[in-house]
Amino acid sequence: MTILACDLDNTLIYSRKRALRAPHYCVEIYRGEPITYMTDATAGLLKKAAAAALFVPVTTRTVEQYQRISFPIRPPYALVCNGGILLKGETEVAEWYEESRRLAQVAHGQLERAEELLCADSHRSFELRRVRDLFLFTKSDNPGATVAYLTERMDMDRVEVCANGSKIYVMPAGLTKGRAIRRLRQYLHGAGEEIGAVIAAGDSIFDVSMLKEADIGYAPEELMAFCDLPQTVHILDREDGVFSDEMLRRITQIVYKHKR
Repeated sequence: MTILACDLDNTLIYSRKRALRAPHYCVEIYRGEPITYMTDATAGLLKKAAAAALFVPVTTRTVEQYQRISFPIRPPYALVCNGGILLKGETEVAEWYEESRRLAQVAHGQLERAEELLCADSHRSFELRRVRDLFLFTKSDNPGATVAYLTERMDMDRVEVCANGSKIYVMPAGLTKGRAIRRLRQYLHGAGEEIGAVIAAGDSIFDVSMLKEADIGYAPEELMAFCDLPQTVHILDREDGVFSDEMLRRITQIVYKHKR
């Protein structure tokens, strides 16, 4: 069985801020307003790919944020909270979450330190959230300054500080998407599943560990400005059109080739 591990925002779905020229439809409504879209081509290709591979969304979204999305198919599994929570259908796998809390506990002192620093950060522009006792989230009106402020004062062997636009995350070093993919392989193997290749797609710094863990990866060219990626990761530039469309066209060819 091939696993298709796919980030969501800006990889598979797009906010209303993104001017999509391709035909698209709403997949997320928040407070009565449509806020997120998927292209028609992506929806069709995802259905086709999911018929031949195990589609697993992998996202930093919380459970509640993830469950707002209306997929064209129902994913049997999803990794949310940056891999800290595994959903089987709509149900959280309790033992997975408990293991994630143990992994995050190593960074407990550093998360408390980050809370103190962020409370004093003049650039913080949003409430400070401790998400499921796993990681910290807030926003900054100067993300670069906030990241520098934190990294200069914390043990970066225990945590990772990342900015995604104005969003600021402080993640335990053990809570990465790459590690979540390794754990998922073990979990499925324990359930009697025969696991083949892992194909991953993502667009941000959070996805790098997952792209490196996968046998084949897909990323937009912008990600190369932030990190080095292995040769197993295929870079798609904007000339290829909408990233999700082109990425899924290529992945669909691969998964059906493996299926034969």
